[in-house]
This record gives sequence, structure tokens and C-alpha cells, in this order.
Amino acid sequence: MAKGQIPGMRPALYWSLFIALVLLSILAGGLTYWGQSLGIRDQAGAQLSTIANLKVEQIRLWRGERLADGQTVLADGPRLAEMADILRGTASTAMRSDISTWMGTYNTIRESADLFLVSADGKVVLNVAQGSAPGDTYEIAFLDGPLASHAAALTDLYRDARDGKIYIDLVVPIVFGEEPQPDRVGALVQRFDPQTFLFPLVQSWPLESTTAETVLVERVGDRVVYLNELRHRPGPALSQRFPLSQADLPAAMAVRGVKGVVEGKDYRGEPVLAALNSVDQSPWFLVAKVDRDEILAPLYTLAWRIGLMVLVSDLALASMAAWIWREREARFFQRSLELELGRKAIEKHASELTRYANDIILLLAPDGQVVEANERAVAAYGYSHEAILAMNVRMLLPARTRVQVAGDMRMVIESGGRVFETIHLRSDGLEFPVEVSSRVVEVEGRTYFQSIIRDVTERNRTRDELERLRRFQESILQNLTEGIVLLDSEGRIQYANPAAAGMFGAPAASLVGAHWGSVIPADQHALVEAADERRRRGQADRYELSMRLADGSRLAVQVSGTPRRASDGTFEGTLAVFSDISGRVQREERLRAMSTHDPLTQVYNRLFFDEELARFDRGRVRPVSLIMLDLNGLKRVNDERGHEAGDLLLRSLAHVLRTTFRQEDVVARLGGDEFAVILPGASAENAQRAIERLRDAVRRHGLSSGSPPLDVAVGTSTAGEGQDLRQALDRADKAMYVDKASARIR
Repeated sequence: MAKGQIPGMRPALYWSLFIALVLLSILAGGLTYWGQSLGIRDQAGAQLSTIANLKVEQIRLWRGERLADGQTVLADGPRLAEMADILRGTASTAMRSDISTWMGTYNTIRESADLFLVSADGKVVLNVAQGSAPGDTYEIAFLDGPLASHAAALTDLYRDARDGKIYIDLVVPIVFGEEPQPDRVGALVQRFDPQTFLFPLVQSWPLESTTAETVLVERVGDRVVYLNELRHRPGPALSQRFPLSQADLPAAMAVRGVKGVVEGKDYRGEPVLAALNSVDQSPWFLVAKVDRDEILAPLYTLAWRIGLMVLVSDLALASMAAWIWREREARFFQRSLELELGRKAIEKHASELTRYANDIILLLAPDGQVVEANERAVAAYGYSHEAILAMNVRMLLPARTRVQVAGDMRMVIESGGRVFETIHLRSDGLEFPVEVSSRVVEVEGRTYFQSIIRDVTERNRTRDELERLRRFQESILQNLTEGIVLLDSEGRIQYANPAAAGMFGAPAASLVGAHWGSVIPADQHALVEAADERRRRGQADRYELSMRLADGSRLAVQVSGTPRRASDGTFEGTLAVFSDISGRVQREERLRAMSTHDPLTQVYNRLFFDEELARFDRGRVRPVSLIMLDLNGLKRVNDERGHEAGDLLLRSLAHVLRTTFRQEDVVARLGGDEFAVILPGASAENAQRAIERLRDAVRRHGLSSGSPPLDVAVGTSTAGEGQDLRQALDRADKAMYVDKASARIR
């Protein structure tokens, strides 16, 4: 063994173990940060995907409704023939007046910007609004496709040269005869202003955000064009263009065919997380994005907390390691000196003490007189060596503790040795704490007290600092909003902070020693057991649980689990962090509700109605009755009293519908002033009785509410065994328009 080396102590191994513990604490903090960052990124990506899919579906439905309107016009042969006569110039004045009236009504109901007839060579022949006039020309390129395919089609978004506004047109071809010599007479063009529905739909965002944005883009040559106005850069729609070669631009990625959640830099050069999707049967692509800094903002606070905990843990480990090393070193030298004193005479004994000892060593006579003192004693007390030898040990203690000396000596004699703590006094009057290891020794046949005295000022300061750090670390754990739980290898709880106790619905003290199965609801055990198996294999994991609180309510939490390993690599337990995600779950539920409900009236929307209609069409329930409703006079109320009055009228009708029909009936707003109801299992007679109840409820509402009276046009149809519900819905729609026309005559 090398000189000065402590027996049983290997410094390299000792410090390697200390460094390994520090690295382990850093690794645990890093794994926790990594797991939380993945969770935040996945959560943000899921929200973006949900919003992008919802908006794409709403755009697809809007385009589908417009094309369905066009196909309805194409199916009306007599009216197409009358429009063809007008285009050829062979229509009578009465016929022209009739078509003009129909076009005005149709334009109002469908809420379009303009409706006009155009000949095959692009001349406007008849219109109902101010956007176009007879004799104006229309872009022939917009007519070629529909006239060739004999099918209604939507144009792309374009800027009109006359008024500078952006429009999208529905072109319904008027063609007679078959190929190869069809008579392409012209088309009915329905013009829509995207500012009234499409752009507000794209630009709205369902959650509070300072940077989130949705944009609609398409490819034009080797550039990507932004179709709507941008939130963070001024400029009109269709004016912002960027090269497709900009690889990290999410809009460029979308038109290149990339789908899903991606990271990149937007048109400002800001790092963003974006969800990309395409709008079916159109050249459009949708990008829903939010700045990465906004997404990661909660992570910065978490990083500070984790860093602080790691720093506190490492400081505690360093202080403890230094204290242990010093204690073992001191005990080693103490044992060495005691052996040396036992072998040598007083002169040699004092010489060795002076050479090697780092502690105060006094040799005392039975009456307390100092017989010998080492150099450390001279330095510690501040007296000369001669002055110390002339003193009684009592003079080295404060007056209040001197009476204890006789009792301490007696106990040393009785026990053969004793270790105790007391207070000593320097020559300048300053007190300092000491630890005294005293024993009886014989030197040349005479009895003495050998006292090895250690100044424990630094040790006590280290101990106090360790305790302060321990209390600080505990205060952090006590005040964290995340639940922190330590489990042993058998799943028993070793520690739980107050946040975890609140989630488990039990006091923290009562949780220690309990198995996790006693605090996790039984219906969640399979999830925890599967996660425990992964952690035993060394895998960190993250999963969601539904906890039961003390009041019986449920709390959604996300659990991030990290395995704990012993020095030999065996599994010794788990560090689990429980995060309250109830807010996120509620936001997702609101998003799901938004995807199925109309935001104004809170009845079901067109998407949910179509899905339910398809489900009933595939099912075995028959008969199924369908009711179509149109709120008469909505446009007049909007024009005369404002849109708030019109919205109130729509909500009032929705309320009447919800209270009139059965719980199992599906009440939906299809758009604008149109509503529809699915009545599963209802015969035609039952549907008629339901309509009578509805009309009665509408009359009562007008008498009691004080708001503008409701006036509805209603049509119904019933599908029996083997009959198609879509066809029944068309029949109900036509019956509704008949009822609407009859009401105008009345």
C-alpha cells in the first residue's frame, strides 16, 4: 500500500462512482426533458392535423355542395331547354321573364355573388346581379372543360379584371345531343365571392394562438401561390408567390406531395410545425402551421426546473462525497495516531504527532493539565507551545462548559474511551465546535488522557448546507404541479409528492409502501402493467391514464416513466412523472364537437348529417323518413335588421327543432337557411304528424318570443325497404321547394 493511502479506499474507484452518479442524474434529467419534448411536439402535431383535416373536409363539402347544385340544374331538362332558347335568341318575352325570376330566386337562396347565362363564344346574355351585364365577355377557357365533359365544374380562384375582386365560378354547361356533334349552346355561370365563406373558413383558428395560421396554396409553374391573405405579411390574395425549390417551405412541400406533420420555415423564415393536406378533386393544398417557439414555450419552463433539480442533486452528491472522504481520512489518521501513541514513549510520540497529525492532539494529566500538544494545537488555539503547556485544559473551554470536564474524564476512564462534541476557545475569544476522541494511555508507567480534537466547523457547515439543500430540493418537489412518484422493483411506492397525492386522492404519507395497483383505477391496470414490462426491458415510456379523484371525478394524466438501474444493471424501480392533461383532452373534445356540430345553432352540421345518412342507408332500419326545411325570409331579415337578427332567427329555429323531434332523430343545418331531419323508424304518417307538431311549435314561438316570427318551408319523403335514402332526400328537397313556392302564392 502506498504511503498515506487510506486502507480499503481506492480513490479512482471512489471518484468514478461519484462521477457515474452525477452523469446518471444528468441522464435522468435529459430523458425527462426528451420525453416531455416529444409529448409536446406530438400533441401540437395532433392538434394541427385535426384542424387541417377539419378545414379540408369543410372545403371539400363546400365544393361538393356547389357541384351537387350544378348537377341538380343539369337534371332539370325543361328549364335547361328554356335557357337554351334564351341563348339562341328564340325565347318569348314571358319565357325570358320566367327564367329571369327563377335565376333571381336561385341566386338569393344560394347566396352567390352573381348568376348569368353565357353563350358558347363567351358573351353574357342574361344576368341577375350587377357583376356582369349583357354584352360582357366571359373567359372562354372556363367554358371549355364543362362544355366538353357535359358536367358541372368549378373554376379555380381568379381575379376579375373589371372590379379587381377574387371569385370562383360554378359553370353548368347547356349542351344537347351526343358526340360527335353535340349542340354546345352555352352555360349557366354561378359566381361566388370567397370572402363570404371560403377565406374566413381557411383563416379562422379554433384555439387561442399568437402565431397559428392556415393557408390555401396551389402550384403555378415552378412556384407555389398563396390563395388567401397571409396573417403575418401584408398583401392581397393570389399575390404571394415562392419558388418550389425552397425545400424547407411547408407550402412548397405540400404541392410537392408531402402530407402529414412536418417541420420547416414559413414565408417569414420562422421555424414552424405544420400539418399538410390536399383538397380532393381540386388543385388546392392546405397548410396549418404554428411557430415552433410558441409550441416549445412550456418546455423552456420545464427545462429550467429539470436543470435546477439536476444542479441541486449534483451539489448534494458533491458535498456528501467530500464529507464522506474527509470523515474516512480523519478516522484513518486517528487510528494511526492511537497505535503510534501506544508503541512509543512520550517524546517520540509528540514528535510523530507534530509531523503527521492534522487534528489537535493533547496529552493531559489526570487533573487536566496539558502535558504535550502538537503544532496543530498551537495553530488552532493561537497560543505558543509553552503557553499551552502551562495551561489546564479547562482554560481552553468557555466558562459555561468547564464544569463538564471532570464528568467527561470520569466517563472516559469508565468506558476506556469516549467520543463527544463540545466547544473550545481560541486565544482571541472566538469559540469553535470540536469533536473530541479521548482515551486513557500509559506512557512509561504513568496514566494520561490522550485527546484527539478535531475542528468540526467545516463539517457542521457542510452538514447544515446538505440539510438546506435537502429542504430546498424537497420544497421543489412539494410545489411542482407535476406528480413525482418513485417505485421500487415490485411496484411499491417509495415517494410521492403532494401533486401526485392529489391525483391519487390520498395523503402522501399513506401512499408510501402501497402498491401502485391500490391507487390506480382497476380499468387502467392493463396500461400500467404493459408500461412496467417495457421499463423492465430498459425502455422509457409515455402513456395516458384516467385517474379517479377523491370526489369521484376523473382526471386525464400523461405518465412519463424512466427505469432506474442499480450499479450492476439490475432493474430497481421507476421514476414516474404524472402531468395533468385534462385541458388538452377538453380542447380535443371541443375540436371533435366542432367537427360534427354547426357552431352557430349547435345542431349537427352537414358532414355529420351525410355520415349518418350513409349509415342509415347501409343499415336495416326501415322505414326512414326525411324532412327538409328552409327558413323563409332570412335574407330579408339580414338586409333589414342585420346579421345578428338573422343569426337569432336561425338559433330560434334550431331550438324549436331540438325540442320538437325525438332524441334519436338527427337534426342538422345543411348550410345557409337549410335544415334537415332524419327520423329512423318513422313512417310517412309519423313524419306528417311530426311536421304538424313542428308547424304548431313554430306558431307558438312567434306568439311568445317577441322576436321576428319563424316561417319555414317543409318537405318530406319516406324510404321503405330497399329504397335509397339519397333519392328520398332529393324528393324531400323538391317537396320543400314546392311548399316554398305555394307560400309565396298564398
